[in-house]
Amino acid sequence: YAPPVHKEFAAAGVPFEKRVGRFMEAFRLMRALWQGDAVSWEGRWRLDNQSVAPLPYQTGGPPIWIGTGSDAGIVRTAKNFDGWFPIGPDAATIAKKRELLFSHCGESPMTTTVYLTIAVMDDKAAAEQAIDDYLLEYYGMSASILRSWQACCGGTLPEVLSFLRGFVEVGADHLVLRLVGDHGKALKAIAAARSELD
Repeated sequence: YAPPVHKEFAAAGVPFEKRVGRFMEAFRLMRALWQGDAVSWEGRWRLDNQSVAPLPYQTGGPPIWIGTGSDAGIVRTAKNFDGWFPIGPDAATIAKKRELLFSHCGESPMTTTVYLTIAVMDDKAAAEQAIDDYLLEYYGMSASILRSWQACCGGTLPEVLSFLRGFVEVGADHLVLRLVGDHGKALKAIAAARSELD
């Protein structure tokens, strides 16, 4: 994990190595409270016959989508949550991990939403460099390390569309795009060519 991520946990007073257990307990407690009945809870948090109001609009609470790329995280997501934000360097990796996800989902549907970093520019080298500069500034780590587990693509519109299409073809239900460079121009170009991704 990137050093700034560790610093975020330290600033919040949360031990990094305890993050999963703490998150899972909080999730189970939220789900219990979202049912509308009074809840008693003994754990990191303690409740004695407490309830919350107003209740979420959706019965039982909103769908929870989890971002993970580890096998353990994927199995945990399949068994406990409603959607998956895969983490991986390319469509082939995510396709393989999606097989693991669905092998543990049973009959429950599981939405797959891919988070991708893109830069749309006329010069592919400049677009890729813009992404590298962004990743270094944002995470404080070498872009080459980050690209080994985050899917990124810089290039012309046709090159970026081909990259995006690869994720659609392996089963991504939604694409979430992190844009580097001229956001407005890239969004307009991708929106105009959206039909090419179907």
